[in-house]
Amino acid sequence: MDEDDNWTCMAGTEGTGEYVVIGRIPLGGKIEARIGIRSLGGGRCRLRIEPGSVQSAEALAPLFPEWLLFKQPGDGGQLRFSHEFGSNLGVVMVEAAIRSLEVISDTKLERNKTRQAYTWRGMFRR
Repeated sequence: MDEDDNWTCMAGTEGTGEYVVIGRIPLGGKIEARIGIRSLGGGRCRLRIEPGSVQSAEALAPLFPEWLLFKQPGDGGQLRFSHEFGSNLGVVMVEAAIRSLEVISDTKLERNKTRQAYTWRGMFRR
């Protein structure tokens, strides 16, 4: 994960950059990771957690296991965990992932300060 200003951009597998990066566990913590969400349309969305290193991915693996239908680092050549679900679960899934990252890293999430990131919950309002 880079220290520069580009941490707020998450391209995803397709390289579209349509993810809203909500925040990151900053460099220097036990775990380095970014968390993003993307609306897929049709009442679906995708949560994406990008570890900053292979070591961080190994530490995060128990939190985002394959048996809970998370795609794993290495699938498709991507260093990420991701999961698709109904938009009705969006807020709960994102908040659970944020809390999990904060607990395992013993560090608070550094919030993305862009307007889009602050209003991500609006993606899930009907």
